[in-house]
Amino acid sequence: MATRGTYYFDTESFDNATTVYNDAALTIVSSNGWYSNDSIVRQQISGVLNAQQFCGTPIPTPAPIPSPPTPPTPPTPPTPPSPTPVAPPTPPTPPTAPSVPNPPPPSPPSPPTPPSPPPPSPPSPPTPPSPPTPSYTTLLIRDNGSGAGWQTSSIACSNSGSINALYASYGSTLSTGTYLFTNAALTVAFSPTNAWFLDEPRNNALFIDASGQITSTASCAAPPPTPPTPPTPVAPPVYAYKLQQCTTGAFYDVELPQQVNLGTSVSYAGQCWEVYSVISSGAGISPQAYFNNCTACLNPPSPPTPPTPPTPVAPTPTPVGNCYNLYLQRGNQICSGSYGTYYFNNSTLTSATQVFSDGSCSALMSGTYYFRQGNTYRLWTGSQFVQTGSC
Repeated sequence: MATRGTYYFDTESFDNATTVYNDAALTIVSSNGWYSNDSIVRQQISGVLNAQQFCGTPIPTPAPIPSPPTPPTPPTPPTPPSPTPVAPPTPPTPPTAPSVPNPPPPSPPSPPTPPSPPPPSPPSPPTPPSPPTPSYTTLLIRDNGSGAGWQTSSIACSNSGSINALYASYGSTLSTGTYLFTNAALTVAFSPTNAWFLDEPRNNALFIDASGQITSTASCAAPPPTPPTPPTPVAPPVYAYKLQQCTTGAFYDVELPQQVNLGTSVSYAGQCWEVYSVISSGAGISPQAYFNNCTACLNPPSPPTPPTPPTPVAPTPTPVGNCYNLYLQRGNQICSGSYGTYYFNNSTLTSATQVFSDGSCSALMSGTYYFRQGNTYRLWTGSQFVQTGSC
């Protein structure tokens, strides 16, 4: 049974509305079902009104079949009275006639039993009229939110857009060759600028031309990734040589980790070897050094003595009021880091209680660092010194 109520929609007329709402602000979509203004009826599914249908004469409800009447009991026929025989007139007495007895009168016939009337047949219920075959199918597509489509199928597949209800011949689907219309009478073609749209399940992109025909489709399913082809392993080059010992002349077949010229020498296992010739294979070795010839290998130059690193000299701190700049070491680990000028509130690291980030000592240094002056280190936490020790 239909119920009346107050509803709101997004156009001036219920005939071309797209959605029914429960509130005037159009924020609460009404539930799925049939809605009517007494002239037309439209079904709302998932917030979208389908095509209008005109309210026709309702199909009459067939009247209940009456029970057959009970046939009346036929009346009992009256018993006919037994006729009283009338004595025939006395004939004249014949002379010496023998006495003949009177025959008994015949019994009256029994009246026939009346036939029972047949029960009345119940009236046949009226045959309801067949519902009319629909002439259209409602199809849902997605556009970019303003009625237009997208430039490519890949862009269409990566968006969601908004739902738009269209119409096509009964039984049509969103496939190539289908013509789409904006009304259920299929008289107004859907005519967008040639573009890609989405089907409602978002499985396929649809290319719709200006005549409203779907001329191409593209699947939105991501293709399975192609497994990468494993690279073909390349065999490493072989550098095989015959070596000759520089002092004894003995030969040794080896494979070196790099290519060398014939005549050069290598130092291996405390001996010098000259590269004598190229061969196909040998025992793999890793020489300690390479030389131009046996002479250079047998008489290697003495390595130079590394220079002694200079000892950093801390400059004399110059106080600026209660601010002192000290040249010392700073790092993230104990007794390590780089030297630089930093600012303290006293002239030595051991007597200072604060570290500053500027030469005016107006802001404390943030972060955690180890400072070292001489053999003494201290740990600064960003607000105070918490550890002191010796390197």
